[in-house]
Amino acid sequence: MHRDLKPGNVLVDATGRARVLDFGLAYDAAAGDGLKDANAGTPAYMAPEQVRREEVGPPADVHAIGVMLYEMLTGKRPWDGEDAYAVLLRNIVSVAPIPPTERNPSIPPNVEAICVRCLAKAPQERFPTARELAIALDAARLGKTVNPLPRTTARVTDAAPLSLPPASSQPDPTAAPVHRK
Repeated sequence: MHRDLKPGNVLVDATGRARVLDFGLAYDAAAGDGLKDANAGTPAYMAPEQVRREEVGPPADVHAIGVMLYEMLTGKRPWDGEDAYAVLLRNIVSVAPIPPTERNPSIPPNVEAICVRCLAKAPQERFPTARELAIALDAARLGKTVNPLPRTTARVTDAAPLSLPPASSQPDPTAAPVHRK
């Protein structure tokens, strides 16, 4: 497990492949001791169980990937606009993020479902591993509809090919945050 996945720790190489850096907080989940320094990491990308200082496993990294995916799709973090550290941590643990399509209606439903599943509050409701998340994202890229059921291997059916909007149609990342009522 990495435990500090965030945009600053992911670089894209010359071939377009993402490379993960900075394994200073990483540990082997199979070796146990997931509670040691459970809340180490960058707060905006921490999973709820990290914030609560509970044992963490691979779904915590899936949550961080979900935060980055949400940012890429909407131009905002799921709990953006909150400056106070305690408020941010409370929101990660107990507040559902604004649905991605409310911030960017052009997000395909299959991609939104994957993103929302990654941000689930309970680790058992997320993809259990980054590999299973990658399989679901690849299926979405190929135009498959992914059944986002928790803790199951992604089911894939035929659907229209994935078509992400051009970068120019993405929301303005400097715009005022949208607040849920």
